Amino acid sequence: MKHRLSYLLCIMAAVVFTLALNGRVGLFLCFMMVIALVLSFLIKMLVSNKIKITVASKTTQVAKGDTIEISFDISKTTWLPTPFIEVCFNSSKNIKAMSPEKFRIALGFSKEPGTYRITYRAEHFGMAHIEVSSVKLIDYLGLFHSDVKTERFESRFGVLPVIHEMSGQNELLRICCDASAYDDNAQEADEAAPIGTGVAGYEHREYVIGDPIKRINWKLSSKRDSLMIRLDEKLEAVSQAIIFDCTDEGIENEGYYKNRDIIAEGLLAMSALMLRQGMSCVVYGYFDGAWEKLEIEDAENLLGLQSQLADYEAVSTDEMPPVKLVSENSHKVAMLFTNSVESLPARLSQLEQSGCDIYSVIPQEIAEKKAVSKAYSLSDDFEFTSLL
Repeated sequence: MKHRLSYLLCIMAAVVFTLALNGRVGLFLCFMMVIALVLSFLIKMLVSNKIKITVASKTTQVAKGDTIEISFDISKTTWLPTPFIEVCFNSSKNIKAMSPEKFRIALGFSKEPGTYRITYRAEHFGMAHIEVSSVKLIDYLGLFHSDVKTERFESRFGVLPVIHEMSGQNELLRICCDASAYDDNAQEADEAAPIGTGVAGYEHREYVIGDPIKRINWKLSSKRDSLMIRLDEKLEAVSQAIIFDCTDEGIENEGYYKNRDIIAEGLLAMSALMLRQGMSCVVYGYFDGAWEKLEIEDAENLLGLQSQLADYEAVSTDEMPPVKLVSENSHKVAMLFTNSVESLPARLSQLEQSGCDIYSVIPQEIAEKKAVSKAYSLSDDFEFTSLL
């Protein structure tokens, strides 16, 4: 519209010049303006089917903070001067373009292909995409444009969440372990049979404030220079349950993606902490269009979970949580890592059908918006705070 108004103003100026100053020169100017319009339109029409664009990207998974480069080539098969080619890219909100996503290029008379690049930075975990949203050919005067037929291009790749180190002094983990593994009033296990740690009869983990003093293994603690707690033998066979419930909030802003990062990386940090403590866990997540159970028993499993989360796409709030799957595995207690407090009461009500005691973990930024029992807020530093 701006270019068309400018052109009309030029025509009007030429007409005024013709009438008020010099008719011959003014008519010549008007004639040249019309010729320029016709030539610009004809050149655009003649070269519109002579242009080829090829876009390349081999990215599959990247870490947060990494850069992704998309390159594209523009070539033509005619000697005619090529007007402006406008290439527009579109990307998901969890990556950030390091330069404008719109290119306007003029090849002129050259038939040599031109190579251009656009760079993005991975900002937040999860499935990301980059696509060519439009390719247009614009005449030299900027008055006419048409779409250029090209093959559809879309690059989809995962952004890996970070595995942070979480403090062993974790109250939520202690509560879940105690509920799953032992009763403080029960008699201690027979210490006659060794269980693989070199200490007869017991598995161990680091002491957390609130643990019963009678379960401290003072001999092992002195060797490791850290207080170690004895666990009942049956804990070795008990996996802690974690439900990853990352919902689509419908508003893809920075705050939404930041809260998604916190719960995904909090989940990984908690799983890594369990492995360091000699425990395993079971993670329930919505992967590839269905709820799946992932067993995290070693570092390789943890990296597999990280890779799964890189390709994660948020689940709809209408999607039923994994009630049947959790029920089949007879968990006494589970941690629910969620990025929403609005749909949380309804989802907790559904999960109660599994017979599992649920402790919710919510990003600190939204944790106080709605009161929920048995809930913990999770800060940017991955510190848990009870909301009870």
